[in-house]
Amino acid sequence: MKGIFRNFLVLSVMLGVSGSCLIGGVEVIVQVNSSSTALVPGARPEPATVAMATVRLENDWVAMEDEEADLVFDRAGDRLLRLRPAVREYEASSLFAVFEYRAETYRGILGLKDRGYRPSVRGTGDPEVIVDHIFGLTNPEGAPKPVVAEAAGRRQWSTGDQLLAGWTTKGTPLTAAQMESFAFWLRQTSGGHPVILKDLVEGGRVPEEIEIFLNDGEVLKTVTIDLVGVRSVPDEDLGSRLEGWSRQTAGARGDAFAILLEWIVSRGEFAASIAAEANADDSRATAAFEDGDPIRGILETVRVQMMTGQSPELELESRSEMIRQSRTATNLAISLSASNPEAFAEAVQTFDVLRDALEDQAAVLKILTAENLVRLNRLALAERTLREAVMADPSLAIAFKNLGEIMRATGRSSLGWLCYEAFAVVSPNHPENRQIEEAKAIILRDFPEFF
Repeated sequence: MKGIFRNFLVLSVMLGVSGSCLIGGVEVIVQVNSSSTALVPGARPEPATVAMATVRLENDWVAMEDEEADLVFDRAGDRLLRLRPAVREYEASSLFAVFEYRAETYRGILGLKDRGYRPSVRGTGDPEVIVDHIFGLTNPEGAPKPVVAEAAGRRQWSTGDQLLAGWTTKGTPLTAAQMESFAFWLRQTSGGHPVILKDLVEGGRVPEEIEIFLNDGEVLKTVTIDLVGVRSVPDEDLGSRLEGWSRQTAGARGDAFAILLEWIVSRGEFAASIAAEANADDSRATAAFEDGDPIRGILETVRVQMMTGQSPELELESRSEMIRQSRTATNLAISLSASNPEAFAEAVQTFDVLRDALEDQAAVLKILTAENLVRLNRLALAERTLREAVMADPSLAIAFKNLGEIMRATGRSSLGWLCYEAFAVVSPNHPENRQIEEAKAIILRDFPEFF
């Protein structure tokens, strides 16, 4: 399968000691050993590694710190944070971007014969179980499940002759919430079949040693986790931990658009200053119509719609006679309701001509142009046009949502969900925010194991 799983798998770490149940936050120090074996000619196993890691378990966030990464899974805020302690900065990505990428990859593999595994690399193991184990998911159509056996102080999970995971029966008792947070972290960083993770949580203790076997069809990766130490720490909310830190967007220093997104999602004074609903009313449209300028009247009405989602139909209908008396205004109104490819192309031309004549309406016209370019499947030009529009007038909230759609459609889920976040900040009551919530609900419905 060309190592497709390894595109998102992070080195896994786990924890365990024996003793009484710890209340509050927990930090666990582990040694993580990983090794890989080629299963087919030409495969490239990863070099063996040995690393020390600290994992912190809280009810609504989980952190992992090792020599290469400092990550926080913000479960309450649905964010993945990459911390840079030396400069007290962090990058934030929506967990839904991570989930969406994994879900789409998983759906693609479900359509392959035997999930893409050849008998020579899976033996008598069920390919459905092996794939579900790597992704931490259960096939929504219902797939075979792994089986468990216990002997000589170990609990061992397998499918056919293929090992999936195993752990010692001795370990450190933790609260149900801590165990559930541990399973969440494990699923996001390495996988683990939901049946296996559920059993681990229900066991109520983190084993002294765990082995995970990840077979992606080309390479078999083995991760062994040995406990070094565990300690109870005072509970801490994530907001307090990040106090005094600044949020940075990956690549923002070289991209003015990314910097703009960063300013908005940081929810500071700049975001408040461009909040669409605070700046949107019909006064400018009314003034334009009363001044005998139906073209600007139409565009100012559309501007309010872009900011708040307020329908322009009633306002434009009340001005229909004035609009009919102007050929240009009539063409503009027709372009707003384009419904076929020929009309989309004509609308693009109309908006381009008007943009040259009405510089004060350029941002609104660029967004209208981009909407029709998307309908014509000219996504690259549509994206460039929308970027120009929001840089000129970031209060036009719908542009962020439209950019999010393009980013997701072109495989850039992380940036797409960041655009969605900016959209919600600029216009939290815009009705199209419901579509974003529906997209989240679909992921939650289809893959509840993500959470």
